[in-house]
Amino acid sequence: MKSLLYLLLFTTSALRAQVATITLLDATTHQPIPNAEAYYPTTLNGTITNAEGKLRINIENDTLTLSHIGYQTKKIFTPPHFNTTTIHLQPYEIQLDEVVVYNYPLKEKVKYVIDNYFKLYDTQSKILEITYREKYLKNDTLIRLYQVQLDWWSKNHILQFKKSLNDNLHIHLKNTDYSKISNPDEGVNSAFFYPNFILPYLHLNFYLIALNNAKDIEIKKVEKDHQHTIVTFNAQVYINKNEPVDLQNSVIYFDKNTQAIKQISFTQKPTNGEGISQKKKIPYKTFDNKGTWQITFTPYKNKLLFSSYSIKGSIIFQYQGKTDQAYIEQSFLRTGVKEGGHIKKSDRIDVNNPFFQYITPHKPNQAKFILTTAEQDFINQ
Repeated sequence: MKSLLYLLLFTTSALRAQVATITLLDATTHQPIPNAEAYYPTTLNGTITNAEGKLRINIENDTLTLSHIGYQTKKIFTPPHFNTTTIHLQPYEIQLDEVVVYNYPLKEKVKYVIDNYFKLYDTQSKILEITYREKYLKNDTLIRLYQVQLDWWSKNHILQFKKSLNDNLHIHLKNTDYSKISNPDEGVNSAFFYPNFILPYLHLNFYLIALNNAKDIEIKKVEKDHQHTIVTFNAQVYINKNEPVDLQNSVIYFDKNTQAIKQISFTQKPTNGEGISQKKKIPYKTFDNKGTWQITFTPYKNKLLFSSYSIKGSIIFQYQGKTDQAYIEQSFLRTGVKEGGHIKKSDRIDVNNPFFQYITPHKPNQAKFILTTAEQDFINQ
């Protein structure tokens, strides 16, 4: 009996030692670094830091890569006993390009990426393990938060626009990490992005086509660090043929060596609008409606592979004599890769429907993305 007790204690201790919490800070400002990636190059198992710069990861007896656009990549060996620690990443020095920035050939650079897409990006069939999150705040108060684990099958990252979303995106929802919604029928608490609006942006091709057909491109500045050429620009792009979107202070990171795009952020110029709520048919107006879409790629077998995608929107609603400010954030974070594979049709969700319609039972201790203190307090309420 005593031997069994020792064995159980040893096993429990060993299991705990396999999970570590890491905090990433800027080496200069000592501020947290959100959305930094941590992964093992051999297995590509990993995760991304939260808004507090914290991540939790299953430890492998291997070298862990810590990276973020604009910072020097750091690699650390993590033996089985590796535990909680704080790590500082050194920011690259940014230099303004001395060339006349308004002559920067942005379309020419984008055309190069289009022409060399299959050479620059991994396009083999695989299943990406993803943490999907949605976060909603009303008047700076957290109202809705859910996080799920899903598998996303992709043959390549070029979206064929002639096909339906369900033909291009095969998604299987595995389990729910967290889920909490406060008073969903109150005011604008149920506001969300439609999948057919956000999901095409999971593919770099969407941005490339938009930029290739963009009008009124204005280069604001061109900067360089050790690894990237960083271009900030304004432009008018077309999401649909008859729906122009004005971008302002949008940013592209070009890899200096390969000229591939490693990160791109589209930021929409604020707009106003109006509509009628879907459920209660209440007329409303929107003001200062703005959003940002960002996609990031990281190295994989000498090419680049999808790493993360996020869309963030801020809107002021006026309805029935009330004014509410809403903030919505949705993100897809790669946490692993399975070569080949397939998702059976019976296991796929209909991606035309909001993800919250498919919330599955919560499985404790399975979360691959750690909550911030405020988010954990909200879940615990």
